Amino acid sequence: MSAADHLCFQLLILATDTHHVERVARGLIEPNGHPVESSVVVELTELRVALNEALDRGGVVLLCGGTHREARSAMRRVRGVLDEEVPGFAEVFRFAAFQRIGAAAMYTDAVAGFTAEGTPIFAVPGPSGAVQIALEDVILPGLHALQPGALLGWPHPEEDVEAERANTEAALRMARAHGLLEEERLDEEVTELVDHVEPLAEPTIQAQWKLSRPAPCDDGEGQVGEGWRAAIRAFRATLDKHAHPFLPDAFQMMVKARDALGKAGEKGVLTMPDGRAYGAFGFPDLRGPSSKVILVGKGEPVPELIALHRYPEQVGTCIYGEEGRLPSADLAPDPVSEAYTGFPLKEWGALYGLGIHAVYVERDGRVSKWNGMRERDLGGQPTAVAELIKEWSRR
Repeated sequence: MSAADHLCFQLLILATDTHHVERVARGLIEPNGHPVESSVVVELTELRVALNEALDRGGVVLLCGGTHREARSAMRRVRGVLDEEVPGFAEVFRFAAFQRIGAAAMYTDAVAGFTAEGTPIFAVPGPSGAVQIALEDVILPGLHALQPGALLGWPHPEEDVEAERANTEAALRMARAHGLLEEERLDEEVTELVDHVEPLAEPTIQAQWKLSRPAPCDDGEGQVGEGWRAAIRAFRATLDKHAHPFLPDAFQMMVKARDALGKAGEKGVLTMPDGRAYGAFGFPDLRGPSSKVILVGKGEPVPELIALHRYPEQVGTCIYGEEGRLPSADLAPDPVSEAYTGFPLKEWGALYGLGIHAVYVERDGRVSKWNGMRERDLGGQPTAVAELIKEWSRR
């Protein structure tokens, strides 16, 4: 995330811990260029409602508050709205707290993760000191990783290839020195492994998107260069809201997926300049700037789905060949996974789709979602397509 990317924060502060918390949080967030859009003091019993309202406003949701029993109860409520938890956040937070308060840090809890829509949520204990540690040492330094494709603070591979080659050679020589690698194999192993240290295929991935971020253009409703309307402008596509959308033949066997699309409040047909047409499904409609818009087109091995409202982020399924708007399913999955999650796949799988900080892979007829930390099974292809439509259209 570049310095120019500023994220708005939504603060939620438990009523038991209002003393100095808001002042400390604002004093750390706003000088870093991130506006605090809202700050709400909430009772524990009203937390779920307050969380949903904060999520509707968007940005980064930060919950501060609770000690002992209240804190753990609050953390459970936060985990209930997460689609993907980031367990490393609590570990890093406790380590940072240990540097300040010692062994008492073992009793603290913290939560971070993403909703199905990709909204980041952080929840930390209420004392102002804990809020300061979380923001100074963990949250603010790590905001760059909230951008899909970010490499989680590691050097960009194109800028660090020579260093990686040197590290590889040094590691092999150390292995030889400890008797783990035979002398006569050293040069062969070094040559083979070093020659395979290449930059990630990020330029290829970005080229597959076939469009660039448009120049800032206010459409009168606050949408500046992002969202489904900006995508249509960038694609130079036309949307006919009166045309009846088609569905690829594959949907004949996907009852749950058809039912999910049937919940769209408005439907139409979007046509690209090259003549390729997509069914357009708006949740709740094809008018509001905050609507969730799913495009459906033909493709193999899976119908092409595009979460158009996520533009300029690439969210959808990957199909074979050059016709798809996202990276091709022919690409090696590990470089794509590293670009989107920071990590390669745990085990081989064919590239199936891209999400927020996640990739979808197919192996043995089943689809899984990999976020760089854990893998979640979505089932066979018909079930997976239905789950993706529900996830990307959820309000």
